[in-house]
Amino acid sequence: MKRICAFFCLALTLLMCLTAAAEEANLIANGGFETLDASGNPKGWYPTAYRTQEGYSRIAITSEKAHSGQYSAVVENASANDARYTCTVSVEPSSLYRLSAYVLVESMEDTGNGANLGIEGIYSYSDCLFDTGGEWRYLEWYGETGEDQREVTVGVRVGGYGAESTGKAYFDDVRLEKVDALPSGVFASVWYDTQSYVSYDTATTQQTGQKSTALFVVLGLLFGFLYLPARPLLSRGGADRRAVYAFACVMAAALAVRIVLAVNVPGYSVDINCFTAWSLRMAERGPAGFYAADYFCDYPPGYMLLLWPVGLLLSAAQGAGASLLVAKSLPIVCDLAGAILLFAFARKRLGDAAAALVASIYALNPAVLVNGAAWGQADSVLALLLMFTCLAAIRRNWRAAFPLFVAAALVKPQALLFAPVGGIWLLGCLLEKQEQTDRARQWKSVGLGLGLAVLVAAAIIVPFSVRQSPGWLISLYQETLSSYAYATLNTANLYYLIGANWTSLEAHVPMALPLVTALAAMSVGLWLLLDGEKLSLRAQPRRASLGALCLLLALYQFGLTFFGGSYTAYGYGMMAFAFLLSAVCLAFDRKANHLPFYLALSLILIYVLGIKVHERYLLPALPLLLTAYVLTRDRRLLGLCVGFSITTFINTAIVLDNAILYGAEMGHLNNDTLVLNDALCVLNLLLCGYAIWVAYTGLRPSEAPQPEKAEPSVPPAYERMLLSPRDARLHLTLRDYLVMGVTCVVYGVLAFANLGSTVAPQTGWVSTSPDEQIVFDLGESTRFSLLYYAGVSYNDFSVSTSEDGVTWSAKITCRMREG
Repeated sequence: MKRICAFFCLALTLLMCLTAAAEEANLIANGGFETLDASGNPKGWYPTAYRTQEGYSRIAITSEKAHSGQYSAVVENASANDARYTCTVSVEPSSLYRLSAYVLVESMEDTGNGANLGIEGIYSYSDCLFDTGGEWRYLEWYGETGEDQREVTVGVRVGGYGAESTGKAYFDDVRLEKVDALPSGVFASVWYDTQSYVSYDTATTQQTGQKSTALFVVLGLLFGFLYLPARPLLSRGGADRRAVYAFACVMAAALAVRIVLAVNVPGYSVDINCFTAWSLRMAERGPAGFYAADYFCDYPPGYMLLLWPVGLLLSAAQGAGASLLVAKSLPIVCDLAGAILLFAFARKRLGDAAAALVASIYALNPAVLVNGAAWGQADSVLALLLMFTCLAAIRRNWRAAFPLFVAAALVKPQALLFAPVGGIWLLGCLLEKQEQTDRARQWKSVGLGLGLAVLVAAAIIVPFSVRQSPGWLISLYQETLSSYAYATLNTANLYYLIGANWTSLEAHVPMALPLVTALAAMSVGLWLLLDGEKLSLRAQPRRASLGALCLLLALYQFGLTFFGGSYTAYGYGMMAFAFLLSAVCLAFDRKANHLPFYLALSLILIYVLGIKVHERYLLPALPLLLTAYVLTRDRRLLGLCVGFSITTFINTAIVLDNAILYGAEMGHLNNDTLVLNDALCVLNLLLCGYAIWVAYTGLRPSEAPQPEKAEPSVPPAYERMLLSPRDARLHLTLRDYLVMGVTCVVYGVLAFANLGSTVAPQTGWVSTSPDEQIVFDLGESTRFSLLYYAGVSYNDFSVSTSEDGVTWSAKITCRMREG
């Protein structure tokens, strides 16, 4: 009997030890939300949300429901938001962990990420729940910590980055446990931000930001100054073995610089996190399981296929530096491939020395370096595909041009910006006079190209469509193209210059902008129509068409001036003008060698005058300008390329530097560099005007400068009187000053006396749920008017009236547009 009792006690002791060990395995001390402080908040947990305005979300501890114990955490979004409870936990480097919780979804709209588990600051999260049938559901998620990572901030959330949700969910029994291995078929998500483990100066002082900005300006100007003494190389034709060796050294240096930048510059955290997460998801689930209703991805399937091998390499990469290099490998490879393509294409037309210079301008271009190797963006991938497409279209090789363009559009939707000008070129090729055999050969090439384009599209799209609805890809493009509905996004262009950076497209455009645009377009249009008598008969239709186009733009802008309009109306009008201007110039030019320039011109006009443009979007125009120079030898195109390279580099570098120093929320063109930002806007506008002038005057080979004979000449008397007056003073009298002063005072009184109102609502009602109502009892039947003010709000509401409080009228929708 004593032996039985001893054995029973030993077994009970072992069981208690195992239970204690299991409890200690949970690294979250208050995972059940049972320990509260004096304010009723869970110890170790902190509420946070994307939108913090009152009434958006409720993040609290409740006793309404609990999986175990007395309490659970509730996260309720009355409006679309990303709200969560977060907890910071100590972890070990390069280790595997399992995060789990019990989740009960009470109500959830089928948008965004729903209820999920996430890691703060990382674009990665667990499976998403939208309906648990009123029951508690177990949710687990595996992740891997980074090299030298000592802590992780976990969260229980409703919504996600770029995937806000509306609904209510409860969370309980949250556990974080270290595991030795992953279950079969399970991949670990990356739970660390590579930016946090790269050695760089994290000082966030104003002085540091200014020093970086000054460095960007110096580097940009240095690039321009280095181009000037190298220009004589453009006149050296023929074979030159030394030039080939020099270009090989340039390529080796370009690769080395990109590797150093990729490893040491953390990149734009939002983009790097997205590309990393998408790469790993492709490696884990493949094309069929990649896109899902509860997963955010605004890139088309073509780029996801390119990220597939990147994800496989990321899974095997060791260390943060190696992970960064792998994540940026696609743009780096395409940068170098683009430079090699330019060199190979230019050698046959310019000679080795000139070809090496042209290709080096792209290989060592600071705008290209910061875009791919530093930022980590994919614009150079699109640029390479467009270069191949353009070269095929010049040769009228539609069998290659169509499939390449379809592939480009399935990699980045921005390729569609080139469709109008490319379509005009295709139409001109099909309608021009040709021999019967040539016409038949071209139509055969078009038919074969269309067939191959369909096959390429099917090869890219079908693997992703296995589990998708029929119109999923159209919906994806619609959502992508409709996102970022702002006048401009950190781009030094016309809209930034007038203070419309990150301004909603629904906002009313200032009356002065369409008025000035209309006056400028009308002046140019009248000049083109009335001053063309001395032109040849061949040039007159082109000039008349451009003049009519300018007058049409002026008429449209006058309409916006007098009837009012939003940035949407103004911006799309300017974009239509940009496409029509490029198309008209190309239609009258009809020279195949000029096609790259007109494609670049359309993008330049969109970049400077169009809406919804990011700071990086101009990059594909740079290799197109270089290609156009190779075909035309017009050195003005090199000047445009170098000029836009400098402005785009400084613009992009400032944004990236702000994101690294201050976080993605401040990764914009901020007011601390306002003077430089405005100067970049002015330079881009001047370069855009110069590009239009080049298109108007026509492309032509640049001749070597000839020494001019110094012949003194005396201008006519009227020129000396007007241009070189002896006295340039205005000679204003006291009466002039009195007239100006009285006019300013009268206008000031009339303009500002009744500007706005000093009276505003004082007592507000804050809604915390989409189902809440408020009733105003007027006491008796009476007529009334309703003026509502809802602050910065994104959600509509409705109003109904009733005589007896029982029967209500039809709902009257009150629409909100961000206040």
